[in-house]
Amino acid sequence: MSEVREAHTYFTYSLHFECAGLLLEMSATQMTQALGAPCNPFVDHLMFRSEYARPFMFAMFKTWIEQQAAPVAPAIKPYNLFGSVSLSSTSKHAPWQIPLLLADARTNATSLLAEKCSLLILIFVNFSHPTLSNTFRAEMQQMHDSDPELVEEGRGDGAHVMSLSHDDQYIHLSFSKLHDAFAKTLADDRTVLLLYFTIYLNHRFLNYVLAKSEPQALILPLLKLAYEARNKPPNSNYMLLVIFLILSNDAIYSSNIHSPDCMMHNVFWFKDRVLANITIGSLMVIILVRIFQRNLRLQDAYLGRNCLAILTNMAPHFNQLHPYAAQRLIFLFEILCKRSEYLSKYIETKPQANAKNANVQAKLVVCLEMRSSCLEIINSALTYALPRNPHIIYALIHKQECFSRFRAQNSNLDMTDNLDTVISFYSKKVVSALSQSEHCSVEKVVQIIKEASMSWTGQLKMIPVLKYNYEEDSSP
Repeated sequence: MSEVREAHTYFTYSLHFECAGLLLEMSATQMTQALGAPCNPFVDHLMFRSEYARPFMFAMFKTWIEQQAAPVAPAIKPYNLFGSVSLSSTSKHAPWQIPLLLADARTNATSLLAEKCSLLILIFVNFSHPTLSNTFRAEMQQMHDSDPELVEEGRGDGAHVMSLSHDDQYIHLSFSKLHDAFAKTLADDRTVLLLYFTIYLNHRFLNYVLAKSEPQALILPLLKLAYEARNKPPNSNYMLLVIFLILSNDAIYSSNIHSPDCMMHNVFWFKDRVLANITIGSLMVIILVRIFQRNLRLQDAYLGRNCLAILTNMAPHFNQLHPYAAQRLIFLFEILCKRSEYLSKYIETKPQANAKNANVQAKLVVCLEMRSSCLEIINSALTYALPRNPHIIYALIHKQECFSRFRAQNSNLDMTDNLDTVISFYSKKVVSALSQSEHCSVEKVVQIIKEASMSWTGQLKMIPVLKYNYEEDSSP
């Protein structure tokens, strides 16, 4: 498969389709073996033959990037030496064409061959052996972008040519085409997993993604998948959240997704309510809070911590956060306060030690930890992005009773000092302005907050910028 460079004909496409299927079958023999059985002898042999890794991974990625659909099958004219009706005369296609035709009818994928290639990449990259190193994974880590090198060497002007010669020390792919292929095909867990491994293993491609001036091309399909995962098991969101965490760790990227350049006039697939004139960053806040809220019923601490970690990375870079996003952010703190109060009262009313109480105690510890993280998110947004986010201030004033009750129950917490300062200053400004006006509306209050921000003189306690990184478990 690694020798073909030109576009496929129907026959070469069919041949490679069957070859890819055979490789998948040969690499999947462990599925029929007991857990802990010896490793796959076929893949073990390939790991010994490191010279296969580079052309194989190049061919797989190149085929996946091109996303070539199956060419139209040529009609076969029936022929029989004895003049009788042949078996193939009852069909327009030869028997060897049937598997590809049936596969094409079962799926809406743009490229059946590309789909198999992506599965092969995932299988070989994730192969582990107690003594052998994974050369396929190493090749993926060392991939380079072919586009700038073509221009520097005078071989092109950004034509995105991809080739592999025997002298190449690394795989050279067009990162532009690779990025576009991901943006067009992010519709299932397989492609999400491939994106995760590509940005996690290859820091060059990650830097390319982070430097894109239009991040919405890649992040919007991911947000759509996260939104539509509400009817799926919670683990369907794991890889999406890990990708968000990796991307949000970059300060410039977090600033870009909150900039006016990433404004959307309408999010047609968001059905909860109409979202008009919203940035990608605000949309991400809404969807993350939505995932977190749903997770409270499922009690998956890993999912909740990842949502809060992403919000923490983005908080200092909030810019003109959408009113609904600001409302949901404060609502997140409110529901965590109510849940911790409920769990605390339950333990107080039933102090006897038993298994159920121990479980409730463990839930309370996790809830208090998440409540503290949520408070840090709000604090970070106020400390580093206060004048740019009038809707967060409005939401704080609107829910100031919740924060007053929390302050009364946790008087030893210094994290509430900044919230008290902001709520006190802006509440006075709003009350003073409204006392001189007969008209009162949300728009009016927000306008008062914007004007008050110009004369902001409050002193907030500086808190360190918190950042969460992702590290893959060395022994999953």
